[in-house]
Amino acid sequence: MNLTNLFIFIIILSLAVIISEKIVRKRFGIKKNKGASRYVNEIHKWGEIILSIGMTIGSLMLVEYNPEAAALFFICYIMVYFGFVWLMQWWYTKESREHIITFVTGTVLILGILITASIPNFIFN
Repeated sequence: MNLTNLFIFIIILSLAVIISEKIVRKRFGIKKNKGASRYVNEIHKWGEIILSIGMTIGSLMLVEYNPEAAALFFICYIMVYFGFVWLMQWWYTKESREHIITFVTGTVLILGILITASIPNFIFN
């Protein structure tokens, strides 16, 4: 594993998420909710906890036996996680329009991972 490329990937992807969030917030006039709860309700809270536990157990099992499947599992997890958070925000707090930010963030992360995964030997030598 090339740690320098991994570090560069994390920095670029983080910047892409931050910049895209700022652009979308400005474009749609979405204000940042300061002091607001992270979870919209108890279903949202426990859903995230269950997804995180499932991700941890699933990745530990897959990394041991099949690292390529673990990478695919991680991409699927990001899709399910951001889809769940988006659905909870859209369903319960539609007026804040924070679900738009969640959708854009998830999309940027998934596209960044897929683009990077398509570059041969970028992270894994």
